[in-house]
Amino acid sequence: MASTTPPPTGAAAPASVDFGPFTAHFATQRAQGNRPEQQDETLILAPLDLAPVLPGRPKTLARVTPLALFAVMDGHGSDGGKASRSVRDALAREAPVHFAAAVAEHVPEDGDAEDVAAVERAIRQALAATVLAVHGDLTTDAGVDCYLSGTTLVLAALTARSVHVANLGDSRAVLGRVRPDGSVEAKPLSNDHTCSNKEELDRVLKKGARVERSATEGAGDDGPLRLFKGSMPYPGLVVTRALGDTASTAIGVLSTPELTDHALDVSGGGGDTMLILASDGVWDGLPGPTEAIGVVQRVLAKAPANGGVSGRVAEVASKKLIKAALAGLDKRQIDDNVSNVCVLLTKNEGAQ
Repeated sequence: MASTTPPPTGAAAPASVDFGPFTAHFATQRAQGNRPEQQDETLILAPLDLAPVLPGRPKTLARVTPLALFAVMDGHGSDGGKASRSVRDALAREAPVHFAAAVAEHVPEDGDAEDVAAVERAIRQALAATVLAVHGDLTTDAGVDCYLSGTTLVLAALTARSVHVANLGDSRAVLGRVRPDGSVEAKPLSNDHTCSNKEELDRVLKKGARVERSATEGAGDDGPLRLFKGSMPYPGLVVTRALGDTASTAIGVLSTPELTDHALDVSGGGGDTMLILASDGVWDGLPGPTEAIGVVQRVLAKAPANGGVSGRVAEVASKKLIKAALAGLDKRQIDDNVSNVCVLLTKNEGAQ
């Protein structure tokens, strides 16, 4: 039976960060499943420390911090594991540089402290610039053959007011909300970039891609739509956006992320309670995003009796997600890696 594996060396241990109105508690877990190689990676940079790259700007730092980044990568191809690990390391290296540059441009030291829009613009610009730089780093990494290999990326930036997401591929970010009646709701913060997405399909077809449904072990003829180059038997790619995959750019596969954002409501009696980032193995193993939210909500419901919500509670929830996803994949006879970052949001006492 597959078991969870610890995050890579250097990844954050279960922890919490105080954002003022709320505290974020987070953890990450991965499992190889029955695949011969683990090609998923995760990364937590919380808090993202901009002080060393923005010296002498205390007012600017106060307006943009705390800030946290969470990421999930799902590699594919023969060098998919190398690609996801390369992206993980590049993100940790590039993010502080590009967030500092965007903040310096849009959030001046003597600027209006109430100009929230400037901070939002800075974060959007920083996410796009970071992903661009990471793609460049990956495709010039001599240790990775990116011609027919690459990785998805879902990257979330969390602030005291909002969550911003940059996404390429079919890993997903989902926000968990509690309705007034106590039931849970899943709010997708990303769109899948596959041929099931009409806009994505139209683009690759216009670029000359051949799109065919190929049988997948356990799925029979119901396998995913894949992209091919003319009459060639490659690349056979499922996603229409990814990092790497240089052979696929000619048929419309993009390395440009789709950006989305969501204004947070952490009201305590309801509203936003969790953020889940996960590879497609998790979403394939569970009936729907609401099921994933329900798995975490059941852990949250027990937290008050066990000392309250903490990073360790997030770790339990993350492990439960892995276990539920693996069980679902087994039922569907699908082999895949699974990984997630689980972020729990709790209102701080006295916060408005």
